[in-house]
Amino acid sequence: MDQLWRDLWASQRVLAKGPCTLLHGDTHVGNTYLLPDGSGGFLDFQLLVRGHWANDVTYLLLTALDPETRRKHERELIGFYLDALRRHGLAEPPAADEAWRCHRLAVLWGLVIGWLITPPVNYGPAITEANLSRLVTACEDLEAFELPT
Repeated sequence: MDQLWRDLWASQRVLAKGPCTLLHGDTHVGNTYLLPDGSGGFLDFQLLVRGHWANDVTYLLLTALDPETRRKHERELIGFYLDALRRHGLAEPPAADEAWRCHRLAVLWGLVIGWLITPPVNYGPAITEANLSRLVTACEDLEAFELPT
């Protein structure tokens, strides 16, 4: 556990050097909604924090998608996010390689802050175990513990 905390804060120090924004802080699917017209958004803003975009984006992707679907589409989805930043006026969004590195660094945020410290009673064992499994798998797939910080 000590190493996990060290790795988490090391990755956050790297991400803190990049541009920061206002984050939802808890972007799992249970905090989202869809309206009949197809638009949607987030609920439950009690964890608003200042931080790196990758914490929210990565957390949502890794908990919303099963590992097979995530593996197949996550680069495309990160690209879609970067394109959305451009469409909404950000003159210079991160380059694709840098965004991918940030995505990989942000995996630990979702694992530790999102689910390891969340009591299973909050969401029940099935949801907690599913999210932990998805996040641990992503840590392995994305080699999150092997990143230079």
